[in-house]
Amino acid sequence: MPPQNLDTAVWAELDQNGLARRRIDGDPQVAMGIDCWAVSREEAWLSITDDKPSEPVKGVTELVLAGRWASEKLLYQYLDLPWPLQDRHWAIRLRGNAALAEKSGVWERHWKLDEAGMALAKPKMGERYAEALMTPVNEGDWLLLTLGPRDTLVIYQTRASLGGGVPDSAVEGWAWSGIAEVMEKMEKNALRMRTFYSGTCDVQPGADGRPIACFAP
Repeated sequence: MPPQNLDTAVWAELDQNGLARRRIDGDPQVAMGIDCWAVSREEAWLSITDDKPSEPVKGVTELVLAGRWASEKLLYQYLDLPWPLQDRHWAIRLRGNAALAEKSGVWERHWKLDEAGMALAKPKMGERYAEALMTPVNEGDWLLLTLGPRDTLVIYQTRASLGGGVPDSAVEGWAWSGIAEVMEKMEKNALRMRTFYSGTCDVQPGADGRPIACFAP
């Protein structure tokens, strides 16, 4: 999803609050967060694609069904919702955008629903699988742009609908409020990457498909 133009109001909010958020009209809306992390683009990329981040998002259970880490990946996610709401779950396929990386230097990790992946998750989840509804809409992306050797502009966009009678307006509010948590936890994960992804690391591809060299210990 191409982001909105980042006008002066976005940069002012980012400077004042450390995070800027925007809503993009649609059905349902897109919730967008803009942040600047004091890490390289490669560290940010390794964080947002990580199978096991150091601080996972609260209430979300994840199972990698195919692929791993920064490669193309099929991911199952289960969202615990408070009673009386029914839990939700979905399978998404995540990919890098090599064409965009080659053309502009912007690294993108995007995702969309993959209904076929649900069958792979069912035997792994047991009784919990039957307790949840599949979301009808779940897509989005991460965009990473290098500002300096240790400064990366990070844009996170998500568009979702929980279905099952839950108004999209409620989901949009939930997604909006969760942007700060997602950004904070992924940034913390990125800050550990220089140590975690070092020495004889498990080499991963960047969004352009080229291997990211292990960081010097």
